[in-house]
Amino acid sequence: MKSSIARAATFILIMAASLWFAGCGGSSDEKPSTENQVSDSENEKIADSADSFYPPGGPIEVEKDDPMGDFTATDINGNRVALSDYKGKVVLLDFWASWCSPCEREIPNMKKVYDKYRDKGFEIIGVSLDHDQESLNEFLRANDVDWVQIFTGHGWETPIAVHYSVKAIPEPWLIGKDGRLITKEARGEYLESLVKQALKEDEALRLATEKEAQRQAFEKETEPQSIQFENALAAYGRAGKDAETNASSLQVRLGRLERIASIEVGRYIAGQTYDVGKIRSGLRALTADRTKLASSLSNADKEFDKLDNVLDTIKIINQKIALARQNWSELQQKHWKNMSEGRKLIALADDEINAAYEIIKILEE
Repeated sequence: MKSSIARAATFILIMAASLWFAGCGGSSDEKPSTENQVSDSENEKIADSADSFYPPGGPIEVEKDDPMGDFTATDINGNRVALSDYKGKVVLLDFWASWCSPCEREIPNMKKVYDKYRDKGFEIIGVSLDHDQESLNEFLRANDVDWVQIFTGHGWETPIAVHYSVKAIPEPWLIGKDGRLITKEARGEYLESLVKQALKEDEALRLATEKEAQRQAFEKETEPQSIQFENALAAYGRAGKDAETNASSLQVRLGRLERIASIEVGRYIAGQTYDVGKIRSGLRALTADRTKLASSLSNADKEFDKLDNVLDTIKIINQKIALARQNWSELQQKHWKNMSEGRKLIALADDEINAAYEIIKILEE
């Protein structure tokens, strides 16, 4: 008999120790003790608050990164509580009870983190699995706990605990601003780092979202200036291309006239028959190409000035214009080089034209 009693006592001590270190467990079959019984009027209030829970239905399992969904319940003061009201905040949904020793030991740490981050978007919703509201209120006052508390008096049968398949406490669920579960173990030394990281990640997301919105608004606002710049750049590109084409043609004409003039002068010196008409024809073609180049260079210069004026007068420049600004120095140098080479080519053409006239004059004397 003594050995049986000793074994029973040892078993009870082991069970008590496991509850002390692992937390407080429970099931739907647990019966509340007599000290937790409530009055008929309190039971009526409890029934009303339990009936107000939404969504109804069977238990669900929520894992890490799963959306929490929404729920509505009633807090200890009879106020409606909905998870959707906390959208955009980091929320600790804490399943606990005042009779749970591990829960009680966690209170000071929760208060410290709550006081530090509540103004930065962190909130706590307590879900009390207590049976007696008076005892719960006394505990909250004694420990200066001021966050929201959902209470029905149904213990392990509290609808929200049943809905989320809570089997043991403390079970602090940390929920991100996106409404997804981060962890079911937001407690101890890890609580603050988890909250800090959740707020940091969400802040980064918020900043990225704001930046994208600003970018879109910026593009919309600068679209007319962007189109104006692109049109001016395209016009300058066309003018520059025309100038390059005409410069190339003039260079070819110069070579042809030089060869024609050289041949006809050679025949003249040798006393052979020569043809001044060929020189005249080459001269007319050269003069026409020279005029084209001079006109296209003038046009390119005008378009360049327009482009420069667009950049000077635009108040807000989009990314394409900003990129053009970075390459503006290179574009300027290229333009000035082309203009210089073109003008040199025109000077050569003028010299060639004058020389051709002199040759014609000599040949016609």
